Amino acid sequence: MKIAILIPVHGREEVAMVCEEALRVQLRQIAKSGILAVPFCIPSKYDGELLGSKLNDAVQWMAEYDWDFLMVLGSDDLLRPQIWGYIRTAIDEGLDFLGFNECAVYDRINHRAKTWNHGPNTIGAARCISRKLVEACDWVMWDNDRMNGIDSNQEAIVFSKAGVYPHIIPTLRPVICDIK
Repeated sequence: MKIAILIPVHGREEVAMVCEEALRVQLRQIAKSGILAVPFCIPSKYDGELLGSKLNDAVQWMAEYDWDFLMVLGSDDLLRPQIWGYIRTAIDEGLDFLGFNECAVYDRINHRAKTWNHGPNTIGAARCISRKLVEACDWVMWDNDRMNGIDSNQEAIVFSKAGVYPHIIPTLRPVICDIK
């Protein structure tokens, strides 16, 4: 099982470096679960383009590589190691579109964290989409003119092109932390 992790890197380089190092440590651990995770970073050289366009360009470029699932992960997101077990179980159950609706949000200025629940929708971080669904969407996962609302936009595109909504994976506590 190969998961391509798309990581848009932007402005806050010090946060991105911490999150990338945490992911690098986890890459060695997750191989034990039978998942090979390969990060693809979108460098900040794309500054000036809207996020939807950047992400679509990256997905189309990634088409030539061998992977089974696409995961989008913000360069300011940390993942708990338990996330990979949840993802592996969901994929083994045959799910093509999966994610989480809850994350911890850490405010690095005030040094406070709180849990945020997105209700009936998945959050964008760590959402996984099978290659089959990405192909069904013609390798276009977001509106090119989007900068905001990118997460719900992706869900809408997959539903309109493939008729599938993401499955929310329930967890005991958040497995994703978004650093603000």
